[in-house]
Amino acid sequence: MAAIISKRTYVRHHWTIQQRLDHFTDKSGGPNACWTWTGTHIRGGYGQLYWHGRHMAAHRAAWEVANGSIPASMHVCHRCDVPACCNPAHLRLDTHAGNMADKVAKGRQSRDGNRPGMDTPTAKLTDDQVRAIRAMRSTASLRQIARQFGVDFSTISKICLRKTWAHL
Repeated sequence: MAAIISKRTYVRHHWTIQQRLDHFTDKSGGPNACWTWTGTHIRGGYGQLYWHGRHMAAHRAAWEVANGSIPASMHVCHRCDVPACCNPAHLRLDTHAGNMADKVAKGRQSRDGNRPGMDTPTAKLTDDQVRAIRAMRSTASLRQIARQFGVDFSTISKICLRKTWAHL
């Protein structure tokens, strides 16, 4: 049983990589569903684990356990486009160029790299919501606004400081 310290679950040092993957992966949806990583995440929502003295992306670890080592210059890519997914059936090997082409083809990155605001494929807010957020700033805390709009506190902070959505 893992000890809980500061609301973080720690694993035993003697656990194998498979035991770590099993411990931090939610497979409740079945073999065809995304197996969501419940451990530590890094920027972009990718799972991360610590193995043999180094940090490792959880989906890469899942690939290696299921399929063996990853050839040099190859990336482990998600067919499902869910960064926290560790289901080996949802993973594939591709080059960096192939992964970027897939990203553009699926509309997850602008072709010109210069589309502001809600025209960005990953935008969670509309122009009107951003205007409302800036108007609310004088009467509500950033955390209250973040809860109301269902986004992270840092998102609201960047909007109010005009680090994002500066075109409005």
